Amino acid sequence: MRKHIYQIMIILTSTLILSGCFGYKEMNNLAFVIGIGIDKKDEATYRVTFQVVHPNEIPSPSNPAGGQSLPIINYVGEGHTISEAARNTSKQISRQSYYGHIGLLIISEEAAKDNLLKVLDVFERDAKARLGTPILIAHKSSANHVLGALSPLQKMPSIADLEKLENTTELLGENMKISVNEVIQTISNPGSDVFISGIHVPKKDYDVKDFEKPQPLVPNISGVALFRGDKMVHWVEARKTRALTLAKNKLQLTNLSIKCINDKKNYISIALFDMKTKQDVTMKNGIPHITFSIKGKGDLDEVMCDTKLTKDYINQTKRMASEILEKEFIDMFNTATKKKVDVFSSGYELYKDNPNEWKRYKKDWRILLREAEVEVNVKLNIMSSGMRSDTAQITHD
Repeated sequence: MRKHIYQIMIILTSTLILSGCFGYKEMNNLAFVIGIGIDKKDEATYRVTFQVVHPNEIPSPSNPAGGQSLPIINYVGEGHTISEAARNTSKQISRQSYYGHIGLLIISEEAAKDNLLKVLDVFERDAKARLGTPILIAHKSSANHVLGALSPLQKMPSIADLEKLENTTELLGENMKISVNEVIQTISNPGSDVFISGIHVPKKDYDVKDFEKPQPLVPNISGVALFRGDKMVHWVEARKTRALTLAKNKLQLTNLSIKCINDKKNYISIALFDMKTKQDVTMKNGIPHITFSIKGKGDLDEVMCDTKLTKDYINQTKRMASEILEKEFIDMFNTATKKKVDVFSSGYELYKDNPNEWKRYKKDWRILLREAEVEVNVKLNIMSSGMRSDTAQITHD
C-alpha cells in the first residue's frame, strides 16, 4: 500500500512540474530579428536598426511564391543603451522581438571608434542573444544604410550580406568571418588586437530603382577595420588584408596573379589552398624577433604566358609567388605596428610561450613591435597545372 502511495505522489509531483513550459510564447506572437545595425546618433545616443522577418511574405507550402512585398521590415529605435533602443521599438512592432535567430550584426565606424566592448556587452549578458553572431563594420556608410540596401539574389539584406561574407571568405581570402564571442575573446587575450571585415554601399543615396538594374547597386564586402583594444583606429583596403587571414590560419582559398617571366604584359594565375602559418616570437636584447613560417599548396588555374611549363619555369613562378606573399606580410605588419596595433597577436604568442618575458615587456609592447625584426618564410608546392600542361599554340600562318 505504501509503495502505491509513493507512486501516486511521484505522478502528481511530475504532473505539476511538467504541466507547462516556463516563458513559453507562441511563434505567431514573435517578431524574428535576423539582423541588427548599430549607429551612433550623437555622443550619448545609439540608433539601432532591427531587421525583422515579414512572415506573410515568406514562401510557404500554402504560398510557394511568397508575397508581393519585401520579406523584411526594418524598425529603428534610439536609446542611451542598446537595450533601451530595443525596447523603444515596441512602440512600432506589434509582436515581441525574438533575438535567437540573429544572423548578422553590423556596427558603424563611429560606434566602433567609440567603444566596441560597450556595444557588445548586451550580447554577452542576454541569454537570448547569440554569441556566435558574425560582425561586420559599415565603412563610409551607416549600419542602417547597409541594412536597407537590397541584393537581387537574396531579398533579406542581412542574410545576403552574411552570405557574401561567407562566399568571399571561402573563395578570395581577403576577409574572414568573426563572431561576437571571438571578438571579445581576442580583445581579452593579452598581447592581441582584433580586426573585423567591412561592408560598404557604393552609393550614399539610393532608391528601389538602383536595385532593379542589370548591374544593380549592392553592398560590397571590402577591407578590414583594425582595433587597438576596443577602439577602431585604422581602415585597411582589400588585397592588403590577405596576410591577416593567412596569419590567423583562416585562409581557405585565394588567388595570386604573377607576371609571366618573359612577358610582363600577361599573367599566370595560381589558386592557393591548404595554407598554414606558424608564428614564433622571441626577445633578443629587448627587441622582438618574429618569424612567420608559411606552407601551402597551389594549382595553376590559368596560364596566359606563351611558354612551355617546364619544371624550371614552374619553380621560378613558385619563387615569385612566395616573394609576393612575403611582401604582403611585411607590408601589413608594418601598417599595423605604425598604428600601434597587434592584429597578428605576436604579443599573445610570446605570452603563451614565455609568460615571464611577456610580463617584462608588456607595458611597452606596442612600441617595441615597431622595432621588431620580422622574417617571413614561404614554402609553396605547385600540385597541378590543370587539364593541360602547356598553353595552346598557333601552329600555322
